Amino acid sequence: MAPETMTDVDVRMNEAVLVSLLMQRDNAFQMERSGLRTRAEVERLIRNTAPFYFGTSFGKRWFEAQAPGWQGTDMMDVAGPIVTGLDENFMRDYYISLRIAPEANAP
Repeated sequence: MAPETMTDVDVRMNEAVLVSLLMQRDNAFQMERSGLRTRAEVERLIRNTAPFYFGTSFGKRWFEAQAPGWQGTDMMDVAGPIVTGLDENFMRDYYISLRIAPEANAP
């Protein structure tokens, strides 16, 4: 919720998850090139998971920082526009939506 308060260890721990995610997606593109997945399946995987990893200001900034290394690849052609279009408040709003409001008549 407040990436500016993250310690270096917090950043590194989050970054490790994001690197793993990009490697998973790269693997999905390799599977597509081998005929084991369709482009639609890979794109659906990215659309379904991207908000949960890059739907924060930290996640979006981190992805943008990685973009130069992925230029000209399927990753940027498919994932780039998806991540760019994400609301950086997605995760905040998602967690808020999952919380159950206290009942008005609770004892």
